[in-house]
Parts: sequence; C-alpha cells; structure tokens
Amino acid sequence: MDLRELASEHRTMSNILSKWRPEQILLWYADLDVRVAGEAVAYLCPHCGSKAAMRVEEFIRQDTNLDLYCNECRGELEERGGPG
Repeated sequence: MDLRELASEHRTMSNILSKWRPEQILLWYADLDVRVAGEAVAYLCPHCGSKAAMRVEEFIRQDTNLDLYCNECRGELEERGGPG
C-alpha cells in the first residue's frame, strides 16, 4: 500500500476526512512524516514529534491530530479520565 491508497481508505473511513480533498490528506501525512510499512503506519506524534506507529486498520479510523498523539502525550490512563 502506498500513501495515495492509504489516503483513499482513510477518506472512506473518516467522517471528517471524507470532506477533504485527497491532496489535503497527503499534505497532512507529509506534516506527520507518515510512512507505510506492510500492515503498519509510522508517523511523528503531532504534539511532541516522537516516532509513533499503529496498524493500518487502526490508523484509517483516526480523524484528527489528537487521535494520533503518542501514548506519552495522551497521558496516563488516570489523567485521561479512565479507570485508575
């Protein structure tokens, strides 16, 4: 899978990105240094710039930069309002 295919799938799966032109999604990917390697997508956390990755199936369900924060930037589970 290349970035154009990823963007097409992402656009299909996301209510927000469905309104974007494919070129806009590719620019967003460029800002995040998105790379596809097999079944994984590597990218830079939009908050701190550290390397992050997730499976393609999960990545294409993310709508915004907030969804792509690394675990450290998301905070501990208690800080996110989850069970402690």
